[in-house]
Amino acid sequence: MNFKLHRHQDKVIDSMVRFILVLTGVQGGKTTIGAIWLLDKIYKAFMQGKRGDWLIAAPTEKILQQSTLPKFKEFFPEDWGVWREQKKCFELVWGGRIFVRSTEDPEHLEGMTILGAWLDEAGQMKAAVWTYIQARVAVHKGPVLMTTTPYAMNWVYRIIMRQAKAGDKDFELITWASSDNPAFPKDEFERVKKSLPTAIFERRYLGYFTRLEGLVYPDFDEELHVVPPFPIPDNWPWFGGMDFGYTNPSCIIGIVHDKVNKTYYVAEEYYKREASLKELALELNRHPYNRIYGDRQAAHLIAELQQQYGCKNLEPCDNKVEIGIERLTKLIKEGHFKLIRGKCPNLQEELLSYHYPAPNDDKQEVSDTGEQIRKIFWGVGQYSHYIDLQEIDMQSCYNAMYESIIKGKGVRPKDLYYLNWILHRNSEMFGYGRKGMNKSISIPNELL
Repeated sequence: MNFKLHRHQDKVIDSMVRFILVLTGVQGGKTTIGAIWLLDKIYKAFMQGKRGDWLIAAPTEKILQQSTLPKFKEFFPEDWGVWREQKKCFELVWGGRIFVRSTEDPEHLEGMTILGAWLDEAGQMKAAVWTYIQARVAVHKGPVLMTTTPYAMNWVYRIIMRQAKAGDKDFELITWASSDNPAFPKDEFERVKKSLPTAIFERRYLGYFTRLEGLVYPDFDEELHVVPPFPIPDNWPWFGGMDFGYTNPSCIIGIVHDKVNKTYYVAEEYYKREASLKELALELNRHPYNRIYGDRQAAHLIAELQQQYGCKNLEPCDNKVEIGIERLTKLIKEGHFKLIRGKCPNLQEELLSYHYPAPNDDKQEVSDTGEQIRKIFWGVGQYSHYIDLQEIDMQSCYNAMYESIIKGKGVRPKDLYYLNWILHRNSEMFGYGRKGMNKSISIPNELL
């Protein structure tokens, strides 16, 4: 196979290091080199008589279908095999498959034994992906290529980039700017350099890690607020916070309180999609929680856990986000909020990347009913805690559409049908059917 590559892409192909991080500006040619790198590895393995499976992964189905997969198909030789749409894999004529997967649910990577993997836009993937990928390539000590533009200073920065810079022989960092791609217009590069804020330009066009603007918790620092594991004293009280989900993960956070030093430690994290109420109850009963706080909008699920599963210490919590942010910020600044390393990876990622939405002059004031609203909320008054990592806030979506109609801006009818479908589905998943609707949400008559 012969391809015309620029000098930085050549470095990727020539590298013999097992774990490679390619960090570039947008349109730098990272997806192209990702596809070519994987084909090169497959061909070399074939020539060495190795037969087995491979993996292509992207953070979302949208990125997979719009960018990663089309680029790989562009270079995939026709005589190597065929694409099987239903199985989402390429079947190689000499044996073996190339699985193509979204990492939206990292657990879907389980069960594979692969010779190597290409993770496109790895910076948008959850930290759990790295844990699963290492296990999948372990048997064959397979190589992994991660191609991405920098996003938040998450696991890619914290684990991969730092290990590469520390001289770990198994890790290599290869980086270049958008302008290093000969196909990228030089005048366009100079134009965006002048028009964009420096931090955004450096991140998107130079491939530098910079802290996101508008971070909700800019004072959170892993060096200061993440501590090594230690035995938790029996006399430290436990508190819990939970958020219900199904398609999105259900989340339970366990916090212990050191009353002497007035410090709170996040000691446990439960994070699972499609969890039943029985599974949630088992998790809630694992520790002697003094109190556990859940989303007030899921009052019917809280009642079910209380009455049917004996979770008597579970109660609704007031969802005043601004107050929660204010209280948690105060704890962080005072050094009285800590995470125990390795116990809550998803929360750690959220604290590092959770930010206020950037202003968008083109965006209308109508809420997108399919948007997943991310927030972190804590209530620390009277030793109470509550965290909500991900939720689809259906009541808020309806309220926003109602306001839009009153202002004369209108709402698409299909938005109502879509949100109504979500409500039916979520209610039925938890066993409440249509009766659960009245307990979950109030729909103004004007919208019906």
